[in-house]
Amino acid sequence: MPPRRRPISVEWAKSLVGLSMKVPDYWWDGCKGYRLHDGVIDSYCEISQRWNLLLDTKEDDALYLMAYEAIYKYADFDSSTYNEFQLTQQPIRDGDDEIQTETKKYFRTEADEWDEVVIEDGDTGGRPIDPIEWEGDEEFTIKITDEELASLRDIDGEIRFEKVFQWCLPRFGDDDDQTLFEFQAARMRNYMRKRVLESGFKPRYYKGDKVITG
Repeated sequence: MPPRRRPISVEWAKSLVGLSMKVPDYWWDGCKGYRLHDGVIDSYCEISQRWNLLLDTKEDDALYLMAYEAIYKYADFDSSTYNEFQLTQQPIRDGDDEIQTETKKYFRTEADEWDEVVIEDGDTGGRPIDPIEWEGDEEFTIKITDEELASLRDIDGEIRFEKVFQWCLPRFGDDDDQTLFEFQAARMRNYMRKRVLESGFKPRYYKGDKVITG
């Protein structure tokens, strides 16, 4: 039976060798602690499509196979070399660096061939985009107050799309004083607090002496 998913890119997989890791006790079967163990990605196994973890200790020189999900989760983001590795939310698979259209095939160029775009002082970047004219069958009015209309304009008096988008979103609270984003953040904060207090869950960036905010 053919594989359901394309294999992980070997070139990219091997580029993760040398990545520093901090792996908690509970990653190993039968362990439940939260003590972190320093380690490094030693090699990549093409057959299992997993990486070998080598712990930074003389007492244990065994290699532990890790799936990419664990590598992404437990990579040591405080390491001085962390930014040298290309860590994506999902593993890069063969063919992910190319796009096929009806007439052409495009390939992603290597990072050392990219050009850096430098924004000069006073330049907001990008290019100006003219408003798109209304081409519907009939015009319609919008229920909006003068104060709300004024809030959609920038310092030059132009109506900004992002402000219109936020204005169109639903609002919450007794006086509609809570935005959708604030509503979602409050629900997530309550959910995370429940998991931390009742289930003993520790977020990835949890530092025992600090409080989770926002």
